[in-house]
Order: sequence, then C-alpha cells, then structure tokens
Amino acid sequence: PFHGVQADAEPRYDSIVLRTTRAGSTVFSVGKPFRVYERLGPGQWHEHTDIPLPEGLDSMDEEIFEAAMELDASSFHDLAGRSAQDLYVVGSRGSVWRRQGAQWRKLPFPSDLSLRTVAVAPNGTAYVTDENGRVWKGRDDEWRCATPVGKVSGGFKDSAWFAGRLWCTGDRGGLYVLQGRRMVLAMDAREQPVPGEFSS
Repeated sequence: PFHGVQADAEPRYDSIVLRTTRAGSTVFSVGKPFRVYERLGPGQWHEHTDIPLPEGLDSMDEEIFEAAMELDASSFHDLAGRSAQDLYVVGSRGSVWRRQGAQWRKLPFPSDLSLRTVAVAPNGTAYVTDENGRVWKGRDDEWRCATPVGKVSGGFKDSAWFAGRLWCTGDRGGLYVLQGRRMVLAMDAREQPVPGEFSS
C-alpha cells in the first residue's frame, strides 16, 4: 500500500490500492480512503490531495482514526478518462469526481450505491456501473440510468469502451455488452456476437 505519512505532529494514514489503470499515457492508482495517485516516473507517484480525506482520517485521536480507516464506505474503485487532465473516478456511496485540467470536482450523482467501474467513450460520455449491475450514462451534472430494464446479478468488476460499445466483465464471470437498455452476454448480442467459449 501507499503510505501517506506526514511529520510526527501531523495525522498519518495508509492507503490501500484497489485498482491501477491508464488514462492516455499516464498510469493512476485509486483506492481507500478516497485517494488518487498519478505515476510521474520510475518510483515516483503524486498524490492528488485536492480530494479531501474522509472525516476522521485527519484526527490525532487514535480511536477516531482507527474507526475511520475501518469504514468500508470511503473507497475509490475505478478511474477512466480520455487523458490525464480529463478523468472520472468513482467509488463508495455514489461518489463521482471529475478532473478537468488540474482541478478535481465532486459531481452530483442520482444514486448512493457503491459505484464499481467507469469507462469513457471518445465523445466524453461516461458509463458508470453500480453494485447492483446497473449502468449509468452521462457527464458532469447530468446522469441517467441507461439500463432500467434489467440488471446483472453481482455487478461488474471491469468495464471498457471499445469498438463503439460498452463492454463489462461480470463479477461472477461472463463478458457483457450494452445493447439497447440492458447488458447482455456478448455471445447473445444482436451485432457481432462473441463466440460462447470467450464470453460465458
């Protein structure tokens, strides 16, 4: 894990990396607590400190600090974007943050479920999946549920925009694509289905 350790007079915290991903030509790591790290070069990582720490992690009181670290409601789960200056990061309790240029901004999101993955299409539209297997589509302050017709049991563990479609890996296995208003197994897709041995 990354260690965010300040001088003895300052609070200390550890960061647990949950995912490493690339945006443009830059590598990022995200995890718990709400932390984003950017790789600058061999052995060099920059912490994005403009995203505030969850309440309690800045406390000098050991009990408050430990309780805050044990909460499973302060994690980033995925990051995606078109470049290092155009990013979305998603996580616990419907948390969505966007970086444009050098600034991060927390976005309003219409769900407080845990958000598991994010993928960004070339036109800048972001696709976010939640813990119940639904897909949300939008950008900035405008979001809608793109799959109100159905959901995938167990949710998704990874997603990507490729060849004009959203692709997701099921948490319990299986390769899915967005088709109309639902995610379907890629082998059942109407257009360019994937052979069953590669998608079930």
